Amino acid sequence: MVIYSQPLQTRFLDFLSRYVPEGTAQRLADPISEYLIFTLVAQALVLPLLAYHFGNFSPLFLLANPLILPPQPLVMILGGIALLGSLLNPVLGKALAYLAWPFAAYTNRMVTWLATLPAGNLSISTFSFLWVVLYYLLFFTLTLAKDRKAIFKQFLKPTTLLLTLGCIAFIVWSLTLSAPDGHLMLTLLPDTNSPVLLIETPEGRIVLINGSVRSSTLNQALGQFLPFGHRQIDVLVIPSCRRDDVIGLGGLPGRVEIKQALWICDPETIQTTRQLYLLLEENDIQQDMFEKDAWLDLGNGAKLTMLAVDTNASYLTLEWKNFSALLAFGKPETHTPEIQIPLNLLVLPGNSKADNIHQVDLNHLQVQLVFLPVDAQTLPLPGGLALAELFNDLPLYRSDLFGWLKLSTDGQQLWLNAQHNP
Repeated sequence: MVIYSQPLQTRFLDFLSRYVPEGTAQRLADPISEYLIFTLVAQALVLPLLAYHFGNFSPLFLLANPLILPPQPLVMILGGIALLGSLLNPVLGKALAYLAWPFAAYTNRMVTWLATLPAGNLSISTFSFLWVVLYYLLFFTLTLAKDRKAIFKQFLKPTTLLLTLGCIAFIVWSLTLSAPDGHLMLTLLPDTNSPVLLIETPEGRIVLINGSVRSSTLNQALGQFLPFGHRQIDVLVIPSCRRDDVIGLGGLPGRVEIKQALWICDPETIQTTRQLYLLLEENDIQQDMFEKDAWLDLGNGAKLTMLAVDTNASYLTLEWKNFSALLAFGKPETHTPEIQIPLNLLVLPGNSKADNIHQVDLNHLQVQLVFLPVDAQTLPLPGGLALAELFNDLPLYRSDLFGWLKLSTDGQQLWLNAQHNP
């Protein structure tokens, strides 16, 4: 806005002055610039970011801003007066609020009407970060160069060349560093009591398990942990049909490309999962049941196995070379299922009860490391955090203390990174 607002207003004023008197042009230029030109510039500059982070945008901003912005100063001023009046007397505040009501009602009606139009939302599922960079390079080049013929000369200047080469180097290094490195990586996302796991296989395939975080939080996490410019999930595993465990998955289709969805539970269980099944179907995503003893080939010898499932919980194992992990979802209330190999990693829901995790099972599994997702906003958990005492002799990492947790392995050694220093 600092770069473009004043020059655009000046150009628009010069344009109007050709056809109307200067005084009239000035009176017209101010409101048109404020309610149309400035907002168009702001929208044009955030457009690629909207497409990249959210996978969609509304082209109706060209119509929405001129229609909605004019009454907003009255909404804020009259609403503020009503708020101050309510501090003196609630009845006075309610009476003053009626002054702001017509303008707020107009805004709501206009937003609702625009949302019903066919072009209200355009989905862009594969908008690479490279397009964001190219968009800004082209936008600033075309708008800031006073002489269009001097564009190429601008590129030949040392500062421009260095900036361009720096951007290219940044993109190349980002692509190189995010390329598959032959390791198996498992990331536990924070802000949830049920494990939400993002797995990157040695060959670069992406597996997302569970969706018990808000859609906006999940989308932000995918933007952070997916490889640079990668907007694709190869396999989505849905281990539980409890509403809280699928709440974040409804916003995925259209934002990222999903190749396959595996259901461990019956999608007909509740209305939420029925709607999710239909949504995935509408987006032409292959859906299959992931039944007991079935396994998913993750490439290079890595596999994800459906170990056991009961009414309240499901168990998966992740294996690769000498690495093995047991992943529990739902509400484990029984003995952990039989497993014949020692475990490097055990992942349990944070709302698990210590009384239901038997010490004899832990001794048998020879667990080396425990991940426990805990949402700090929901503390204290039912039954407290007795699990921490149960795992007293093991390295226990809680997401409310360490944030996200990322484990990487080459099949022989383990590396652990956390959002907060362990």
